[in-house]
Amino acid sequence: VTVYTTNLAGNSRMDVPLFKEINIDGVKVWYFPVILKSWEYSRSFHKKLAETVEDFDIIHADSLFRAPSALGAYYAKKLKKPFVMSPRGILMKEPLLRRHPIIKKIYLDVVEKNNLRQADLIHFTSEIEKREYLEQRLPLKQAIISPNGIDDETFKDLPGKGFFREKYGLKNKK
Repeated sequence: VTVYTTNLAGNSRMDVPLFKEINIDGVKVWYFPVILKSWEYSRSFHKKLAETVEDFDIIHADSLFRAPSALGAYYAKKLKKPFVMSPRGILMKEPLLRRHPIIKKIYLDVVEKNNLRQADLIHFTSEIEKREYLEQRLPLKQAIISPNGIDDETFKDLPGKGFFREKYGLKNKK
């Protein structure tokens, strides 16, 4: 597995090695600097993807309304590679109406519907996400619902009831 991503995390840039492969839990990850923050565009990401995309068996775009996913869709179509999209809830009613709904609607109609149409598989994280997607009559060849994973071991040894309130001097609710 190889991941190409940018150094953008929300509104800030991560302090990560750029332009080189690093190993994160056995996964090859490459970070590239963003030059157009609003669309998360990275010229170096684009160049690296163009140079290496033929080596990949499948392309997976994780989210929408961003340059990396649009580029993934473009190269998947160009090279006839299997293409998976994971909207991560961004196409649900509430997120579509939050922040710039008119721009999102135009971009969805002009760019993303074509990307969704060509996706061999769309990965939803819940039944509700899939239902709201279908209610919008967006294109769908095939779908899978697979929730984001949670490691149960992380929550095995939790502190007892009242720990947080006691630690921070908060009164118990009645």
